[in-house]
Amino acid sequence: MSTIQFHTPADIPQDVLGFWRERQRVQDRFMALTAGPEWFRMMALSREGSGVAAIRSREPASLVAVLPLLPMIWSLNLGVAGRCWYRRNLSVLRVCGGDLIEKDVDPRDLTALWRNVTERYPAVQGLWFDHVGSETRGDKIRRSADGASGFLVQSVFRGLPHYRLKLPPAAEEIRRRRSRESLKKIQGRERALSRAAGAECRLVEIRRPLDWEPYVGKIMDLMSHTWQSRRLGHRFDASSLRDVAQAGWLRSFLLLAGESAAAFAFCFQGEGVLVYEQIGYDPAFAKYSPGTILLYRLLDRLYETDTPECVDFGEGEAEYKSLLADEVTSVDGLMVLRRSYGMALLLALHGLGTTLSHGGRAFVRSLAARKRSAGRDA
Repeated sequence: MSTIQFHTPADIPQDVLGFWRERQRVQDRFMALTAGPEWFRMMALSREGSGVAAIRSREPASLVAVLPLLPMIWSLNLGVAGRCWYRRNLSVLRVCGGDLIEKDVDPRDLTALWRNVTERYPAVQGLWFDHVGSETRGDKIRRSADGASGFLVQSVFRGLPHYRLKLPPAAEEIRRRRSRESLKKIQGRERALSRAAGAECRLVEIRRPLDWEPYVGKIMDLMSHTWQSRRLGHRFDASSLRDVAQAGWLRSFLLLAGESAAAFAFCFQGEGVLVYEQIGYDPAFAKYSPGTILLYRLLDRLYETDTPECVDFGEGEAEYKSLLADEVTSVDGLMVLRRSYGMALLLALHGLGTTLSHGGRAFVRSLAARKRSAGRDA
């Protein structure tokens, strides 16, 4: 048998912290910052109800799992053809770092943990793992729920590519991964953007609150026009900049075209990794590809000072990630939810919407590929 203990962010025992740091580096050393205890404590500052659950094995006496939990609202969307037809907000606990931090934990112990968590937080409808990077850990989560447990495990996504770029000795080596024609096109668009703005494009590096205070209005306005904001209702929170800056991890970049904010990349850096967290650009400048201009500008800047070992582009299938990355892993997103007929119906609708949406995108890509092929053959 095992015991389950809960700790507030302020009273995590030293042996739990040690186990947490060691296991995170073993599981994925490039996630040591954003899945570590210091990052969790920062994230928990403004989230009442955050806590850490630890599973201790009695025979032999040792820690076998740590779960840092952050309360949040998860939107279950039924989206087809770029439109959201139905949205249901669920109260969940997000596992900070997205993965199960464990060493030889038994799925039955996880089942007991789900019961303890839902008894402790009766309003919570489930737990969200959004970065499960090991099939073994994913399998343990899936095996922890069955008909008798009172829980079900839903796959939110499976095998999503996660891209990273290990920085070579010089920036020129990154540029060689693009054709000469592609690089000329990027340079031409930057010159065209400068002409349209009536001034040279300028890169602003933002690391401290004093750096972003003159630009926060421009940044907030720009980020309100991203597709995530327009279609999904996501809002960029300026307090995210402030909290990360005060912790010493902020390293973000703003591309100015004259006095206008053309593109912004919310990034942070620690443990040798620059995390390319969120990108936004002004749709008025879309034809100039300001996000691409910003990306190559910031990669050059990384070589000037405080060069990280790696740039983490995160999950998703954006073309720039696959063109630049030299390491691709896959991650799963899993939800552990209270079992009910209503929840099963909601998840079925969500799955249907995802299938239709993916099928539509695949059809559009197929048509585009046929047009390109026909153009080459003409």
